Amino acid sequence: MTVAAKQLCHDWRRLAGCLLLFLLLLLLLLLLPACSSSRGPVFYLSFHQVPSDVEILNRKLYITLDSADGQTSQVIGKYPFFDSARIIQAEVVPDPASGRCGLKLYLDRQGVSAWREVTVYHRATTVVAAMDGFYVGQVHFASSDDEPGVLTTNALWSEYEARKIVEHVDANYELGGRE
Repeated sequence: MTVAAKQLCHDWRRLAGCLLLFLLLLLLLLLLPACSSSRGPVFYLSFHQVPSDVEILNRKLYITLDSADGQTSQVIGKYPFFDSARIIQAEVVPDPASGRCGLKLYLDRQGVSAWREVTVYHRATTVVAAMDGFYVGQVHFASSDDEPGVLTTNALWSEYEARKIVEHVDANYELGGRE
């Protein structure tokens, strides 16, 4: 091979390498915005039925949910009564006695329907709160007839968690699909 041919071959390799590097950088720049916009839900709440021992025989409808620290687990209904996709607003409700916080949850129309189903058809059912797929605890709701669709939970969350749940209500509702 002549010197000129070697130089031409070397130039083509360098050009191909530069072109490949340019294409990789372009691809990276195109993918970065997609990565940041495809974030999943965080501080996402869901409220599930606790089945009776007889109901657990049909395991397809139930799953075992563990707490974040792995200390507690609970068998729950696979599908929640309602979740953050139905919560349009939330407020932190501090409990000075326990140092924990409850939440005042404002439900959308579909959330109100789900809540009515829980209260009318499942009166004796225990309901469990989950956050981001982890068991939080048994939840007790307080509601009043003069504020339909507004529920207040018992104090299950730390102040930090409660503030973060409130902070992410709009984003989680948007992910669930607004009415």
